[in-house]
Amino acid sequence: MKEIFLEFDLFGSQIILRWFQVMAASGFLAALFLLKKRAKIYGQDPDKIETTLFYSMIGAIIGARALFVVRYWDENFANRPFSKIFAFQEGGLVFQGGLIGGLIIAYFICKRNKINFLTALDIAAPCIALAHAFGRIGCFLNGCCFGGRCSVDAIAVQYPKGSFPWTDHLKRGFIEPQAELSAAVHPAPLYSVFALVGVCLLLCYLSKKLAKPGMIFGLYFCVYSLWRIIVEFFRDDQDLTAGLSLAQYIAIGTFLLGCVIIVLCRRNRELDFPQLEKE
Repeated sequence: MKEIFLEFDLFGSQIILRWFQVMAASGFLAALFLLKKRAKIYGQDPDKIETTLFYSMIGAIIGARALFVVRYWDENFANRPFSKIFAFQEGGLVFQGGLIGGLIIAYFICKRNKINFLTALDIAAPCIALAHAFGRIGCFLNGCCFGGRCSVDAIAVQYPKGSFPWTDHLKRGFIEPQAELSAAVHPAPLYSVFALVGVCLLLCYLSKKLAKPGMIFGLYFCVYSLWRIIVEFFRDDQDLTAGLSLAQYIAIGTFLLGCVIIVLCRRNRELDFPQLEKE
């Protein structure tokens, strides 16, 4: 498990390609492929949906970075140059912030292109989960978002010297400076990979059973939020309030929001069921 995927010199400049960048790009391409397929099933213009995804990704990156900066200001940004806020190459994104940012941009793009916003969300929901799964693979390889300490040898992982977990464990006295590996931790990002792939498959399967606009996205909010609440207990967030992390409180909010979306969409008779085509 290494942070760097590829490193080389190009015209005198050192180019560093990191694992999370590779997996983020892979996730975007996988999501784009699925998005186009689902757009056709829902009778939507794939090009317009692709445009919406592109601009939503920009909003997602901004939102994800903004929440990371706010959440980890004291640890990573206080008393450091302001430019560090924009040092994306060093990593530091929070998915929930990205989801919020992406949704805001998606709303305005859908309105501009006269696309039903709820239908667009239903098309995108499994794609978001799929892209997120790739991102968590990047987290695992990069060493960020690492889990809490684990005593089960069959599933525990250790990260090499100099990695995020190793540095954190050294500061907290879990390991000695001469240690070559971090303490054993839960592979929390991998837990999320399997869960997110499952969410993607579930939403694709239910797309024709819960066809009323908005219900698939509401279900995505509910299912993912429940998982996020659970997986946070396997992570190592030290900043807890009443025993829960900030991510868990946000997840509780998004779960309730998902429930509200499902109920309102189900009761609103003005929302027509789209005629889904066969794959």
